[in-house]
Amino acid sequence: MQEAGLISDYLESIADALSFDRSLSRRVRQEVEDHLREAAAADPIGDRLEAERRAIASFGASHAIAAQFAIVSLAKHTRRVGAAAIVVIAAVFAAMKAPVFNPRYRQQLRRSFLLCAAAGGLLVVSVISDGALTAFRLSGAEVCAGFIVPLVSMTIEIVCAGVLVFQIRAMLRRATSTAALLKT
Repeated sequence: MQEAGLISDYLESIADALSFDRSLSRRVRQEVEDHLREAAAADPIGDRLEAERRAIASFGASHAIAAQFAIVSLAKHTRRVGAAAIVVIAAVFAAMKAPVFNPRYRQQLRRSFLLCAAAGGLLVVSVISDGALTAFRLSGAEVCAGFIVPLVSMTIEIVCAGVLVFQIRAMLRRATSTAALLKT
């Protein structure tokens, strides 16, 4: 653990100014600390506090150091965001041009929908059957903490089945809307 002193306060000031980017803050703090500690250790005056003060004075204001690193960081992030935006736009453009809604694609889409609907229907039947079995099992038992697990389990099953049915229904609406758009 570093002992408290001028250098520690200076480093904290820089780290706080760069707190928007944690990894940058840690790297800059470590690099500046290394330089300042070396400069203070190399100072010929024996007073540690005065050596730290001179090292900091020769290094510059903490906000100016932080601002320089922040500008470089912002430029790097801006380039990354720009490159990502170009890639995303190109991918969306390619995706818009690539899939042609031909009869073969319609058949595949119809088969996929039928398989999803069949799986959803069977899941609903399974959940209803499981609910009936759970109801039979719990109907003769006394109400106790043992009721919680089956009830929570059934609730989760019903919610999951409902979400799946909703998703299949939304897919059907989208497919119908898409088919109508393509006919016009």
